[in-house]
Amino acid sequence: MKLEYIGHACFNLTAEGGFSWVTDPYDGTIGLAQPAVRATVTTLSHGHFDHNCVEALTDAGEVLSAPGEYEAGGARFTLISSYHDEVCGAKRGANLITLCEVGGLRICHLGDLGHQPDETQLRALGRVDVLLIPVGGTYTLDGEGAARAARAIAPRTIVPMHFKAPRLLLDIAAPDAFLSAMGPYTEVGSEMELDAAPAGVVLMLPAR
Repeated sequence: MKLEYIGHACFNLTAEGGFSWVTDPYDGTIGLAQPAVRATVTTLSHGHFDHNCVEALTDAGEVLSAPGEYEAGGARFTLISSYHDEVCGAKRGANLITLCEVGGLRICHLGDLGHQPDETQLRALGRVDVLLIPVGGTYTLDGEGAARAARAIAPRTIVPMHFKAPRLLLDIAAPDAFLSAMGPYTEVGSEMELDAAPAGVVLMLPAR
């Protein structure tokens, strides 16, 4: 099972049988090449332009964008209500946390989470093997806040996302504060085999 970091909050997870899960595709205004890939399932954490551009995909497949439990493409998805800010959405609205169960792994994408997960959300997540967490601040958790949330969720592998990367035009921070708060980390390229993913923090660099 392979995870590709396309950029920003967009990943492409591929598994046996041609399954492809794409998260939060962005439009062409953020400075990164658009994610022209084919998905079996696309999940959208919220309706902002840098997270909901299904038109950028070659094929979006089945699109999931509302809270609930779904069976799609041989995987199980749980989309959990949360907020884009620390004041119950008053600043930036709602956000969806997505848990995907496929190939014996539980992968969680936090979208643009802007607050600490509460006990109800943590119980809904349960065990998490791989956590994809925003760390750039401004619109989401910042580095220290993301480190706190990551420790509460307690996954085996933690992958920061939604941070300032080369060519990205959005006003968010680099992952340095998060990496400093979390301690040692492993740096890889834009792709990682999840079945052999190292424990702890793994810094992936955008593919495009």
